[in-house]
Amino acid sequence: MNEEKIEKDFDLRDVLTVTTGKLLTKKNNNGDGIEALCRLLKHMTNENVDHHQIPRFTAECKPFILKKYPELNSDTFKRKLDVLDISLKYTINPDELIENWLWILIGEGICKKTYSLGKIDNHKDIDMFVELDEMTSK
Repeated sequence: MNEEKIEKDFDLRDVLTVTTGKLLTKKNNNGDGIEALCRLLKHMTNENVDHHQIPRFTAECKPFILKKYPELNSDTFKRKLDVLDISLKYTINPDELIENWLWILIGEGICKKTYSLGKIDNHKDIDMFVELDEMTSK
């Protein structure tokens, strides 16, 4: 099997972090959950991801995900996302709120628990140090 086309399952939280631009990944004992996002982006681009590259990598991967899974950009989903945005302003436990919101999406059949993602073919390979230098010199 062609390694570039291998698909891998990723958690809904991680996929929605890419498609919504909101950090919905599950926090772990070591940090803020960025690691799960970086694993997903690395899989899709076949390149290690440094934190300053996350915006570019997500911009490259988002169209691929939304084309393959249009339900993640549906009007119904967008209304549910609006509810989450409002609710997050008033919660003292955002992780629990996000977890419950995700289970509602799954329970109502709007989303699946996991999504199978492959490689994108339009990834622009830029050296991380060159990219960082370009970002800081602007």
